[in-house]
Amino acid sequence: MKSGDIVGRHAKLNNINANHLISVSYTEGAAFDSIILGERSEPIRFNSVLLIPNLLTKGECAQLIQDVEQEHLRLSENGPTQDKGKGTLQSSVGTERYMIKNLSEKTRCLFDIVLRDRLLPLISAELP
Repeated sequence: MKSGDIVGRHAKLNNINANHLISVSYTEGAAFDSIILGERSEPIRFNSVLLIPNLLTKGECAQLIQDVEQEHLRLSENGPTQDKGKGTLQSSVGTERYMIKNLSEKTRCLFDIVLRDRLLPLISAELP
């Protein structure tokens, strides 16, 4: 994705390969939007994606990105193997995973707030 690309409700599909077409449906909702992938899908449970607007503020998103980038740099300096100090395994480019427990205290607190005060109440109120 290039800087300035439109994502979400107003995105255009680019570079579609006819050999790999699957059934995709986009549904706008009041509290969240959903994308259903393929004919064998079940909303929320299987082959679907929920898009939750404003789950993070711009500042919170920037904080999370900065913290993950710092963790990535730290792991990169230790090499592409297991980091014994924190038990994090770094794999090939683009598939790295970063555990919340290995990020800063500020980011761990942010995760707790997002999970407990935003995401779980939404799930309880909106989902079956």
